[in-house]
Amino acid sequence: MDYQEQKLFLDNYYSRVPLGIAPCTINRICWMIEDIFASFKMKKVNPFDYTLLKNNKVQYEESTYKQIEKIYVKYQEERNELDKLNHSQKIDVESYTQSWNELNNYFRREVSFICPNKIELCNILLDICYSKSINNKRFVWDICGDVIIFNLLEHNNYYINVPIQCDDGDFQFNGKSFVMKKIKLKKEETRIY
Repeated sequence: MDYQEQKLFLDNYYSRVPLGIAPCTINRICWMIEDIFASFKMKKVNPFDYTLLKNNKVQYEESTYKQIEKIYVKYQEERNELDKLNHSQKIDVESYTQSWNELNNYFRREVSFICPNKIELCNILLDICYSKSINNKRFVWDICGDVIIFNLLEHNNYYINVPIQCDDGDFQFNGKSFVMKKIKLKKEETRIY
């Protein structure tokens, strides 16, 4: 870009900027906050270890993985089409939800036909959906979210922490006092198959 193009660009920018850039009180406060945040160094966060959601006792065949992966790709395409249709035609919430549920039920049948073992299927879908950060995780949760919860319960010896309302709790919510209590669930109450 030469000088004239740069000048024209800046002139257009300043004449069309939606917010003022004058040194008013609000802008000065914002600039001070931006300067403070600019000096912060973000600590590198370790990636989420999705294997915590898996059942390590069950293994699967690579051929089954490949078949399920093809269905996942088809699901992504169908979901994108549904979302495009929703945005272009502004489908009402009820119709969209019904279409979404039909889509999930269809793909649930498809993957269950290839892999009827829910725990094995869950492990495969976790590997497909979580191995690359660009993959959509909703698919695995829609298809086998109950299995993931079961796996987490199993990893934690069927203990869960729940808030219990009391008079002198550790924290408050909605004007009421609560305390966290550890409860052990009965294994037979948590079965998924």
